[in-house]
Amino acid sequence: MSLMSSHAPSASSQAGGFLTRIAALAGGLFASFADWQRVRRNTLELGSLSDESLKDIGIERSQIERIARHGRSFR
Repeated sequence: MSLMSSHAPSASSQAGGFLTRIAALAGGLFASFADWQRVRRNTLELGSLSDESLKDIGIERSQIERIARHGRSFR
């Protein structure tokens, strides 16, 4: 008789693992959607500024999408 026996995981533990994976997937999708909204909002707001206003804050129009997506590093 062995002290260690192999048992298949119970149905409840399998369901718990499945629900954990579904929750992680949903959380990841929500985070991706929230990030997309942030980038879109920032792009639209920066894009609505005049070239002169962008120049005042040190941004060129060609940099808007990168700055909206990744932020701006200050040197």
